[in-house]
Amino acid sequence: MRHHKTNVLDKIVQNIPLLRVTVALIVGIIIADNFTISSLLTLILLGFGIVALILLHFFYTFRFQWTFGLGMLLIFGAIGIVLFNEYNKKPAFYKGDALTLAILEKPVATNKSFKTVAKAQYVLTANKWLPTKEILIVYFEKNTHAANLQAGDVIVVKSKPTIIKNRGNPFEFDYAQYLRRNKIYRQVYCDSKHWVKTTSKYWSLKVAAENMREKLLKLYQKEPFSDEELSILSALTLGYKRELNPEVKKVFIRSGAMHILAVSGLHVSILLMFIIFTFGFLRKYPYGKIAFIVISLSTLWLFAFITGLSPSVSRAATMFSIVAIGISMERKSNIYNTLLVSGCILLLLNPNNIFHAGFQLSYTAVFGIVYLQPRLQSIFTFTNKAEEYIWSLITVSIAAQIATFPLTSYYFNIFPTYFFITNIFIIPLITFLIPFSLVFLITSNIPILSTLVSTIIIGLTKGLYFILKTIQALPYSIAILTPDIYQFILISVATLLFLALIKNKKLWYLRALLITISLLLISHTNKTLTTQNQNIIIIYNNKKTPIHFIAGKKNYLILDKIDDTNHYYADNTIHYLHLNNPITLKSTQNFKDKHLIMHDGLIFFNNILISKNKKYINHVDCFVNEKSKTVTFEKKQYKLNKEGAFYHAFDKKFINIAEK
Repeated sequence: MRHHKTNVLDKIVQNIPLLRVTVALIVGIIIADNFTISSLLTLILLGFGIVALILLHFFYTFRFQWTFGLGMLLIFGAIGIVLFNEYNKKPAFYKGDALTLAILEKPVATNKSFKTVAKAQYVLTANKWLPTKEILIVYFEKNTHAANLQAGDVIVVKSKPTIIKNRGNPFEFDYAQYLRRNKIYRQVYCDSKHWVKTTSKYWSLKVAAENMREKLLKLYQKEPFSDEELSILSALTLGYKRELNPEVKKVFIRSGAMHILAVSGLHVSILLMFIIFTFGFLRKYPYGKIAFIVISLSTLWLFAFITGLSPSVSRAATMFSIVAIGISMERKSNIYNTLLVSGCILLLLNPNNIFHAGFQLSYTAVFGIVYLQPRLQSIFTFTNKAEEYIWSLITVSIAAQIATFPLTSYYFNIFPTYFFITNIFIIPLITFLIPFSLVFLITSNIPILSTLVSTIIIGLTKGLYFILKTIQALPYSIAILTPDIYQFILISVATLLFLALIKNKKLWYLRALLITISLLLISHTNKTLTTQNQNIIIIYNNKKTPIHFIAGKKNYLILDKIDDTNHYYADNTIHYLHLNNPITLKSTQNFKDKHLIMHDGLIFFNNILISKNKKYINHVDCFVNEKSKTVTFEKKQYKLNKEGAFYHAFDKKFINIAEK
């Protein structure tokens, strides 16, 4: 059995030689992200790897062939460590009196301000302008001057940047880490008195792409699209998602079509298929292969350019550019090697790609389609071309969904039940919508033709949205999943074992799969029992200092104003702990039930006495001071606005979320 496993692994490595390199590179990046590795240790690892390869070259025997794998692991692991550390070096945070900022994106309206991303160019320190390099999130007070800013404008601001921190509330998205992955560490708020636009202009390829996209959006805006249609079309074809309202997003999520709103692998693959269909004949001629490569790469990267050169579409354009070159040269290469080449290139350019959900989903989806779809396709044979086409769409959808299931369940916590029905309709519609949109943008100055194409686009967009709304309205359209990190690992292992079992049909794969599923069921059962018996108090880091009492699935939100129905700060807690809808209570009202008693400003929750009233501070177990945003317990004080929310699980110590 062991000999068989070794042969299987050897065969995989021989057929996919880049697998070893890619795995080593990823391992190095992950190690560098979790541990502080000194430059000396990195050099030692690199040295050992080189020595191992040299010794194997001069003293090769079959017995020591494993040293080649070890050497490659050490060398590319060390390269991954160096790349990560160099790429993620923090910029110098100068404390100056003013900054010059180059606007990188057109500001977008939020509830209380305009928001954009800007590049710091110079900082005024001791009456000297010093050059600096830093990307910041910028918020502007709402006014027409901020609304009219464009990518490439340069402004001078006198406001002081601050480090971006999370609020520390339970289960919240780690926004600070997400921005750090994108090399953004600070933010600045500019009221109307503390910034001014200059006559200078900043140019970069990214800025040019952003401005091009703005011009193309204006072409869409001239056509008779409704607001919903315009926002959907802009997202699908130009990657512009800033105008999508929550209701539209909800429809796409619940119907299993959210992936088409992020311009990425699906869109670029459709474009490549259109190129192959239109210009594939060129490969038959002597210089036609070169012409095909030029047309393919130019079209793919032009599409990436007009969609704003977003990271997701840039990754997809890189991957399919390599695929297009391979198709044109007609070399018999392993498709997995092609994928790994593009993956390695992207990781060498930006090692943080490995942590982006889009990067992970793109490659796992393509892997699932390449590996699993042909096997699913062969289950049934059809004589009717239409039936065969529909079955191929279903198998592509199922293959991608199985491969990405661990990631989608962990990141998005939902499973769209009717995803296969959705993809039967949306893939053909998108296949037509993307090329027609490009034709419209090119022919927008030709009245009759542009009107005709615009009419087709409107019909396709209306039809797509109608279908998605119908599917998401079906009963049981989504299943809620909330796996923790351990369950995610078990789901991933189970998925890999299932894929291996499909190909090899070995008994030990089946045994390992059943053991993994058993462990997953045990973990789920334990989590369910814990949820039913949980007793938790949470004081959220929020302006109104709401208190959340949780007893099993029953829970109570204590608020200062009963009309405050937006409980966004508690939504993640309710979702991840599988709670019922909260009972909302005003902090001054009287209330009594099995778990909670409220009377005259005092709150009793399962024998814990809590007060939000200063006069009771010497007589309570826990005191909440709303003015200073502090929580006092056992003579220890916790600052909410700096250190995060306050969390207490019975039979445990009071802990600070930000310190976990």
